[in-house]
Amino acid sequence: MATHFKKDQEGFYLPCAPSDSGAFPMTLTQIPEPSKLKPPVVCCDDFIKATSKIKPTVSQKDLERQHEFTEEFGQEG
Repeated sequence: MATHFKKDQEGFYLPCAPSDSGAFPMTLTQIPEPSKLKPPVVCCDDFIKATSKIKPTVSQKDLERQHEFTEEFGQEG
């Protein structure tokens, strides 16, 4: 989702805010050297924010079926 990047002292690209010093407009796919992309620091708040937006990939019905299977055949069944 980054729209701006800046280079650090080692020449790695860091996603940043448009207002950061040294920021230049560029998307992830426009980075000329993808191996020079440094991932941003991720904290617990980032995961909490993500879980509030991400929809479940498994329905409650699927979970119930899995539970029934485990009850009948065991965990390695």
